[in-house]
Amino acid sequence: PMLPTPPVWVTSPPIRVPAGHVVEITGMARVGEVPIGSPDPLLIFDSVGGEESAIRVSSAPSWAPFRMVRAAPPGGEVRVTIALGGIGRAQVDSLTFRFVPMRANAVAQAALQSR
Repeated sequence: PMLPTPPVWVTSPPIRVPAGHVVEITGMARVGEVPIGSPDPLLIFDSVGGEESAIRVSSAPSWAPFRMVRAAPPGGEVRVTIALGGIGRAQVDSLTFRFVPMRANAVAQAALQSR
């Protein structure tokens, strides 16, 4: 049977993104066997891109890297959510947030888009 929503959700505390920066979120994920009851075994997403831009890990018996780059609103925050879609086991390790300065013209464009 399919589950209506992922049974396990883990969300990070809010991480403040310095103004004029994008955040690069990286880590490693492993799903040895496909969890029972879900077409999306492991979802990794953030509060900026939302669930629709999630990284979906179907089956990765060995560690597989993942990477997301997001532009948060100036002075905004980002959270990462890891959701196990079914009954089973998944592992996530080396979750890292790195702040990368944007070029001056990209900062101005991001400020205009957030209005």
